[in-house]
Amino acid sequence: MKPIWRKMLGTGLSLILFAVSAWLLHNELRAYHIRDILHAFDAIAGAHLWAAAGLTILSYAVMTGYDVLAMRYIRHPLSYSKIGLASFSLEGGARKGLRYTQRKLEKEGCRFEVMPPESVAAHLDELKNISDAWLTTKSTREKGFSLGFFQPDYIRRCPVALMIRNERIEAFANLWTGAQLEELSLDLMRFLPQAPDGVMEYLFTCLMLWGKAQGYRYFNLGMAPFSGLENRALAPLWNRLGAFVFRYGEHFYNFQGLRQYKEKFDPQWRPRYLASPGGLALPQIFANLATLISGGMKGVVAK
Repeated sequence: MKPIWRKMLGTGLSLILFAVSAWLLHNELRAYHIRDILHAFDAIAGAHLWAAAGLTILSYAVMTGYDVLAMRYIRHPLSYSKIGLASFSLEGGARKGLRYTQRKLEKEGCRFEVMPPESVAAHLDELKNISDAWLTTKSTREKGFSLGFFQPDYIRRCPVALMIRNERIEAFANLWTGAQLEELSLDLMRFLPQAPDGVMEYLFTCLMLWGKAQGYRYFNLGMAPFSGLENRALAPLWNRLGAFVFRYGEHFYNFQGLRQYKEKFDPQWRPRYLASPGGLALPQIFANLATLISGGMKGVVAK
C-alpha cells in the first residue's frame, strides 16, 4: 500500500498542472470578448459548423474504437515460452526428472553432439531415413509453412544436434542460432522408433546446457497453441472456441501434451497476440493457415 504522502503528492501535482493550464488558457483568451467570439461563429456557415462538430465526434469515436480493439485483442494471448540459460542447471529437486533421464540415457550409451552446417551434407541420407521412420511411426505426413519439415537444402544450412548411441545417430534436431548469442532454438526434431524413452527430453536438456556453455542468453521452446485462452461465460466467442479446441482437439494435434511437456523445463511463459478483423474473418484465417500448414484440405482432417 502506498504511503499517504505519495497519494497527497500525486493529488497536489495534478492540481498544480490544472491551475497552470487554466492560467495559460486565460492568457490566450483574455484579449477576446465573448461578443467577438459569438460574432465570429455567426460569420461561419452553419453547414461548416455541423461538419466540424461531426468530424470532431468521429475522431473521438475512432480513438475509442482503437481502445476497444486493444482491449479486445489483448484477450487473445498465445503462450510463448523462453528459458533463461544463465540460471538453467540440473541442480535441485525441481530438476530431478531431467537428471534421471540424462543419466539413464548416458548409461545406455547415448551421447550428445552438435554437428556444424559444413558437416551436415555428408549425413543427409542418414537424417532422412530417421525422419521417414518417425513419420511412419506417427502415422502422419510432412507439414509445412510455419512447422519444420525435412528439406535437404534447408537442413544443411543449420547446425544439427545429434543423439548418438553405439556410433549411430538415433535422433536429431536442426538448430536456429540467434545473432549475438541472444537466443537458441530448434525447428525440426525427429528420432528412430528404437530410440530410448526420453530421447526428446535428453536432447532438450543437452541443448540447453550446450547453449549455456556457448554463452546464449535464452532457449526458445516456442509456442503452446490455444493454451491460455479464457473459457468463461463472458469470454469472446473465438476465445471459448479456441479453449474448446485446446481441450478436445487431441486427435488433430497434441495441444495439451505439448504445453505439459514444456512445463517440465520451467520456462517463462510470455504472451503473443493475434489481431485480426472481427466477425467470421478469424475462422477463415485459421482455416487458411491450417490448409497451408497441412499441405491441403486433406491434411487438415487427417494426420
